[in-house]
Amino acid sequence: MAIAVPRPKLSWSERLYLPAIVGGMAITLNHFKNMLLGRTKVTVQYPEQTLDTKMPDYYRGAPALVRDEDGRVRCVACQLCEFICPPRAIKIEPGEIPSSDR
Repeated sequence: MAIAVPRPKLSWSERLYLPAIVGGMAITLNHFKNMLLGRTKVTVQYPEQTLDTKMPDYYRGAPALVRDEDGRVRCVACQLCEFICPPRAIKIEPGEIPSSDR
């Protein structure tokens, strides 16, 4: 059995949708004006330039293979790298570490 959910009645201006379009264009033009006047940075050329702001503490960055002081791999095969890799380029096969590498 389906439940009928009543829809709220929209006013004439809400049905016209023009005020929302004009508001969005105003925001876009404001950003464009700020870019032309040099108030905001548009693009950061990453290797040559860095952001002036500090990254938040919760930023995790790119996954990297963690090593200890002796250079041994500290991976525990949690498969988090495989899970968060967007192109699915990482494949992890858990296994035993040779005793010479421990």
